[in-house]
Amino acid sequence: MPIISKLRQIRIDLDPDKGFAVGFSVESIRSVEENSQKIADLGPHIESVAPDAPMVVAAIADLNAANAVALLTYQAEVQRLAGELAASQAEVAALKAAQAPAP
Repeated sequence: MPIISKLRQIRIDLDPDKGFAVGFSVESIRSVEENSQKIADLGPHIESVAPDAPMVVAAIADLNAANAVALLTYQAEVQRLAGELAASQAEVAALKAAQAPAP
């Protein structure tokens, strides 16, 4: 009776300050099959995987388009927040200038 493992999810842990990948884990659903029929579920299995493991490299290559969209979304949000910060700083500077005594 072979144990069948089906990839369910790959998690990429990111450095909270810099955003680059620092760890990978793979969650698989496992079951026991006999004559191509599932006879028992073994539950999920989570395994840490090296960033350069072939499974991780292949999964990242397959998900490249989704990663690019997420990156663009992240970059757009960073740019939006930078714009809000610049506008707020300009407003604070204008308020300080208005409150400064005239020479």
